[in-house]
Amino acid sequence: MRKRSKYRPRPIQQDPVSWVINGMRPVTDAADTVMVIHTANHGSLERIVLGKGTKDDVKTLSNAFITSRSLANFKVGEDWAEELEAAGNTLVAMGERGKRTGRYVFTGPELSAVNLGMAIHDLQYKNCTIATLEKAIAKAKDVIRSSPKRKECA
Repeated sequence: MRKRSKYRPRPIQQDPVSWVINGMRPVTDAADTVMVIHTANHGSLERIVLGKGTKDDVKTLSNAFITSRSLANFKVGEDWAEELEAAGNTLVAMGERGKRTGRYVFTGPELSAVNLGMAIHDLQYKNCTIATLEKAIAKAKDVIRSSPKRKECA
């Protein structure tokens, strides 16, 4: 039996110059994509606030906060790292409580922490470049894949 090779060919960039130039543009230039993400995140938050939240809404917000913490590691909003961590921990606590009770709803202090976290998340998107966001999302995907709690929730 032949040993598997570790070599994996990378995808070929068809236009590397425009890829680099687009990476230096701010995220706000990609308004369509940002609007889809913004709508999904705020829609999930609204459903939870209205008492109609599901596990998928919690996962959507969880992904948003993991991305925000990853952006903070890339020096975009790093001074808000404690608030982002608090919002993520609040979301985890609400998710665990929701699994037990069947209702995904925030308490008053939890809601204010999550609202602040979402406001920071929105500001981070406005103040970063496309390349930085791509790096942060790649790092966030690694965190999500390696999370043992993530496997339990799925």
